[in-house]
Amino acid sequence: MNDICLVTAYAQTVTRSDASTGAVSIKGLSGDALANAMMKAETKAKRRVTLSICGLGLLDETEVETTVSTAVPTIVNVETGEIVEDVPAVPLDNIPDMSLELAMSEQTSKGDLYGDLPNDKLALMFNAISKKVPHTDDHKRKMVAIQTILESRASGSGA
Repeated sequence: MNDICLVTAYAQTVTRSDASTGAVSIKGLSGDALANAMMKAETKAKRRVTLSICGLGLLDETEVETTVSTAVPTIVNVETGEIVEDVPAVPLDNIPDMSLELAMSEQTSKGDLYGDLPNDKLALMFNAISKKVPHTDDHKRKMVAIQTILESRASGSGA
């Protein structure tokens, strides 16, 4: 439908039935990128109908960052299930420098390039990622990419 892949998923229990959609942009995509976008739309539809049929008609984590601009993640320790009040700093020491080109090519979960995002969005992403517990190598890589871009923009030497 235009440049959008729209998938509808249906679910049914003994007493209820429901349907939900998942949509992603496919403009300019082909090959594996198109196939992955189509699967992402299917996954979104299935996830949404599953939440809805269970009575949890709420946004899932993939929709919060772009739908609710004031959303702030609650930090939960995955091992204990407790809410973490004081988030330990993410040590960015001992991580090799990242080239600006590599940092700019890092992608969000929606496929947007970090290099195309405004500074305020990058700063919000950095803060959200830094609060994740425990800190994975993927989190650290993303934070270094954001830091590299923001430092480059602040010095006027890049993007």
